Amino acid sequence: KPEPVIPHTQAPPPDPLLEMKIQESTMKLQELQIKIEQEKVKLEEKKHEEAIVYWKKIEYQQPEYLGLVTQKIISAYEIQNNINEALSILSRYYDLYKLKTILSSIYELVLKNEGVERAEEIARNELIQRPSLLSLDQLFQILTIKKSNEIENIELIQQTVKNSIGERRFFNCNECGFKAKQFHWQCPGCNSWESLPSEPIDITLEN
Repeated sequence: KPEPVIPHTQAPPPDPLLEMKIQESTMKLQELQIKIEQEKVKLEEKKHEEAIVYWKKIEYQQPEYLGLVTQKIISAYEIQNNINEALSILSRYYDLYKLKTILSSIYELVLKNEGVERAEEIARNELIQRPSLLSLDQLFQILTIKKSNEIENIELIQQTVKNSIGERRFFNCNECGFKAKQFHWQCPGCNSWESLPSEPIDITLEN
């Protein structure tokens, strides 16, 4: 028995008014999504601005501990794409308080963002004004980058310097003399609170 023939029905013509409403709804949805993303960015920026304000307060409370929050300050400014402001603030901190942790952060930041020549200038000036194994190691790092023909000798010297720094830079407890490799609020040796300095001491050059 032959199957019944289903008559072909033509689709109704598109409704211009309906299509316009759909396009308007799509555009409004896209605009809403953009606004949501913009608000998210503003919220993140506000969080980082508040964090920077919080970390800066340490200068007026216990500036000797600024070195402990230097990387947090840098990270906040990096997210805001404002490295110049970070360098300006850290340079002022170092000029005022001469904390080597801050100097090390400035050196790394300059090397990353401004190049070898400027980083070499920082390391060389520091080595002349305040000699330390840390600034010597930074200068050797620059020479390693610049002079590939002498890289083996320089790397050997640099490794020797790093070993010396690793062996001789400590946080010395003011109460019992305990030497810690990292900062502790409470001395592991005598349990005294806040008896370790905020900056490690280079036993070779500073004692």
